[in-house]
Amino acid sequence: MYSTPFSFINNCLAVIFIIYSNRFVSFVCKLDPSIGNLWSWIVSWLPWTVPANSKFNYYGVSAKIINGKSHSGYRKRMYEDASTYGALYDIRAPQPSIYYPTGSDDLHISLMFERKQDAHKYMNCLLEYKISPMSMLKEKLEVEKNVVAISSAQEGVFVHRDDYHAEDSDSPSNTWDDVKSPTEIPITYDPLQQMRSLENLSLMPPGDTLYKCYIAPQAYYEEYIKDKDNIILGSHLFHKYFDGDGKRRPAGSSLDWGTPPRFKIQFHEIGNSFLYQGTRYYQVFVKCEFQDPSMARAMEGRWREETRTIGDLTFLTFFYTSNIENCKKYLELKQRETEIRWGDDEEIIR
Repeated sequence: MYSTPFSFINNCLAVIFIIYSNRFVSFVCKLDPSIGNLWSWIVSWLPWTVPANSKFNYYGVSAKIINGKSHSGYRKRMYEDASTYGALYDIRAPQPSIYYPTGSDDLHISLMFERKQDAHKYMNCLLEYKISPMSMLKEKLEVEKNVVAISSAQEGVFVHRDDYHAEDSDSPSNTWDDVKSPTEIPITYDPLQQMRSLENLSLMPPGDTLYKCYIAPQAYYEEYIKDKDNIILGSHLFHKYFDGDGKRRPAGSSLDWGTPPRFKIQFHEIGNSFLYQGTRYYQVFVKCEFQDPSMARAMEGRWREETRTIGDLTFLTFFYTSNIENCKKYLELKQRETEIRWGDDEEIIR
C-alpha cells in the first residue's frame, strides 16, 4: 500500500525501460514474430515492473433508521458517531453512506472500517441506541448484526463531522433535538459545566453533546433527579462507563448479567472552596476505579487537568458541588449500587 522513494524511482525506470523496449521489440517482431512471445514472458517475470493495483481491505457495517425523515437530527448524529469511530464512506453505496434512498423516508447507513474490531465497536454503538431506555432511536433503528468483508482497488475516504450539512434536502430541520434524550445538553464551555465534570471539556469540539450522569442512579432514586448536586456532566463515552445499563442485577443472576457500570466512583475528600456568581462551590475529590484495563486506557487523556493516576485502574480526580452533604450521600448510593452490580456487596438485591 505504501512505497519508499527508492521503489518509486525503481518503478519509473521500469516504465521507461518497458516503453522503449516495446518499441524495439515491435520492430524486431516484424522480422521474427516468435520474439514477441518471448518478450512478453520476460516482462512478466521482471521483479521490478509496476505492480498491479493494490487491494484495500475493509469491513462493512449497515443499518437503517425507520421513517428517519420525519424527525430532525438523526443524520447529524450518525455523522458524529461515524467520525468518532473512524468510519469510511462505503464505496458500494449509491450515495455517500448516510443517506435517504430515492422515494424512501428511511435513513440508510452503510460504512466501512479499516479494522474489524472498529467495525464491531461502531456496531455496538448503534446497538446501544436500541437497548438504552432513554434513546429516541430505540424502536426505529435496525442494525445488521454481521460485519461484511469488502475488498477494493479504490482507497476509502474517512467520514468527518463537518461533512454533515443541515441545509441538505434530506434534512427536515436544522436542529437535532429529536435524537436527544432528556439527559443530553449541548456543550457551551460555561465554567459551571466544567466545574461539574470530571473530564477536560475544552477537548470536546464545539456543538458536541454533554450527558447528565446522575450520581444516585436515576432509575431508583427519582426523588433526586432535579438536584444539580446529583449530576456529573460527561461525554458519551464517560456516560456509558458511568451508568452501564442503569439497571440492578436481579437476585440470583450471574455477575455477567447485563452491562454494569465500568468504573466505581468513591468519595475521597473535600478540597478548597470558592464563590462563583454568589454561590459557594466545594471541591469534591473522588476515586474512579475501573475493572477493565482497556477501558481505563480509553479514558486516558480525557480527565480534567490535575487528575492523578493510582496504579493502572484508578484515577483520583474532582468536581465541584454546592452542597457537600447531599453530594456525599449521592456518591455513597452510587458506590453501593455499583458494588452490588459488581458482586462486591452480596446483600439481597431489592
